[in-house]
Amino acid sequence: MLIGSSRRQTALDLLSGCYRRGVTKWGKLTGTVHKSLRKKKSPDLVWILGGDRLVDSEEKREIWRSLGEGLRTGDSGTHLVTFHPQGGDDAVSTSAHAFPNSDGFLDFNMRQNGHGNSTKTWQRIADDYARMPAKPVLDGEPLYEDHPIEFDAPNKGYSNAHDIRRFLYLDLFAGACGHTYGHHSVWQFHSAVRGEGINRPLAYWREALDCPGAWQVRHARALLESRPFLSRIPDQELVVASSVPAAVPGTGARRIQSTRDADGRFAMIYSASSRAYVVRTESLRGRQLRLWWFNPKDGSHADRGLFDKRRYLQVSPPSIGEDIDYILIADDAAQGYPPPGSGRPAPAEDIGKISSTDKI
Repeated sequence: MLIGSSRRQTALDLLSGCYRRGVTKWGKLTGTVHKSLRKKKSPDLVWILGGDRLVDSEEKREIWRSLGEGLRTGDSGTHLVTFHPQGGDDAVSTSAHAFPNSDGFLDFNMRQNGHGNSTKTWQRIADDYARMPAKPVLDGEPLYEDHPIEFDAPNKGYSNAHDIRRFLYLDLFAGACGHTYGHHSVWQFHSAVRGEGINRPLAYWREALDCPGAWQVRHARALLESRPFLSRIPDQELVVASSVPAAVPGTGARRIQSTRDADGRFAMIYSASSRAYVVRTESLRGRQLRLWWFNPKDGSHADRGLFDKRRYLQVSPPSIGEDIDYILIADDAAQGYPPPGSGRPAPAEDIGKISSTDKI
């Protein structure tokens, strides 16, 4: 006969086992129902486990695993599975905290970088990008548009479209396979009938659908798809660090982040504040570079023409100033790539300054 704590522990173990089996069945049922309702495959669906909760015990980990395995059984493994982690420090804000890359359970990793405007999201993405065995990663909950900074609107204000673009390009250029857009009014469907809302929303959700950042994120996809997509890698060595690295490549709202083709056919450098900087060209191919400016606010481009390739490019973006972001694209001219993004030319305004030099 079981007595005392042993009996209680055995009862808990039995309940836990029954719960996990129930979770597996629920996952299988959900996957099966979805599969039967959609006879045609729907590759755009992703199963996201986790629910913004910390996995701090083996029991919790196995419950989520059971749900995921049930989903995979139910839909015959048709759709990708990932995990939405809890926000917090660098360690816990990744799905790899719950399911390491060596586990193989998740198809790709997800970050929750939360709702501060100074989080080094690019470093978190870079850390996950470097994990082995390799697995894609994206930020599943970045700073939302019009969100109270760190949930403290009275003292820190709200995020804006520049914040949205900044984290979008910093994450993508640091190695993320994609990105997520969110709006503080939309996620809670804030409306007049819902009262004051959660955490002081600024607008009703229907109005928020047309906020600037919501329309600007599409330009990132157009830009990346205008060049070879699967061969793009992060490369921060493109940007020459100044004697004060906090200035260039900088940090926070003034960060400069770079990416390039693995074979050196093109490079992209995002500057969040349009400060002058220097590009190291040794990893780029070709005798001549075709240079372009890309405006992430409206997706337009400015053709800066051909430059003989030397060791460095000295760059001053258009409209120098804070919170004015631009992307420099440097193509191997021999590739004959089309204009970046959707191909919309920029109005004839300040096009910045670029010079090619062997010394800096």
